[in-house]
Amino acid sequence: MIENLLDDYNMVALNTGIGTYLRHSGEMSHLDISMASTNIARIANWYVHDDPIPVIIKLSDPTVIGTCLAQWCYRRANWDGFKKDCRRLMRSVLVEYDVITSRNRLTNTIIAAAENNIPIVKPKSDPRHKYVPYWTDECTAAVKRRNKAKNKMQRTRDITDRQEYYTARGQAQHTIKSTQKQYWRDYCSTLDESTKISKVWSTVKSMSGVRSSRAIPTIKDGGQTYDTNMDKAELFASRFAAASSDENLPDSFRTRRAEIDRLMQADLENSNMSVEDNQKINCEFEMHELINALKSCKKNSAPGEIVYHTKYLGTSHAAARP
Repeated sequence: MIENLLDDYNMVALNTGIGTYLRHSGEMSHLDISMASTNIARIANWYVHDDPIPVIIKLSDPTVIGTCLAQWCYRRANWDGFKKDCRRLMRSVLVEYDVITSRNRLTNTIIAAAENNIPIVKPKSDPRHKYVPYWTDECTAAVKRRNKAKNKMQRTRDITDRQEYYTARGQAQHTIKSTQKQYWRDYCSTLDESTKISKVWSTVKSMSGVRSSRAIPTIKDGGQTYDTNMDKAELFASRFAAASSDENLPDSFRTRRAEIDRLMQADLENSNMSVEDNQKINCEFEMHELINALKSCKKNSAPGEIVYHTKYLGTSHAAARP
């Protein structure tokens, strides 16, 4: 009957083979079946929660799911070794007339020193996972005991192990609910007339596990679909470039700007700047100027695609001294 229903309506069964009902004997039974059309089944994620055992179906487009980037673990960094490597690797031969080449050499040298002395770790938390603020170590321990008892019950099918599982499940539920209630009481005790209602709603949503999705949805523009983050970034860049294009400027403004550029170029060509004045403009900057520039940088800025952080310069500028 179910097979005919799937064939007649072009449906797909979403079940993955995991049991959906826990019998008193400890066995898992496939009591429920979930069906969806082919279009929905393509983006449907079907799974069973540990305890209790509801069937959960989530719809998500896998093309918009991002990946976690590796990060530098500054807490475990060997800064003394980093300084020594900077002194060893940074030489005057890195700098030449071409600015871009010099920049790339210096960047690669500092990154090489960082890779030798600063561990690279991946974020432990899954950005798609929803954590609640009231969760404690006691909750984690209670859930582990419950899962351990459940696995033992399903393995042995013994009545004693089944009773231990139900006891551990009840204790886990009691621990989680008690922790949640205590967290909410402590939070309410901090509220006063100056508390913003948006903060309260944000706390309520976080306690229920609700999180806003940070992934940019699929964009359609001009009949074309942009799925990947790279394609979306290129689309945004082209739009921003078009907004700042000269085509948006009035003709009078462009004419006036061209005239000013012509006059400035003429003044530059007719200037009597001496060689000494030219050397003053192009003189090398001093170390104290570099240090002041580093101090003005943001400490927690994103390192960018080349994984280069201003913290490296702040640590390596002394090591780079002759």
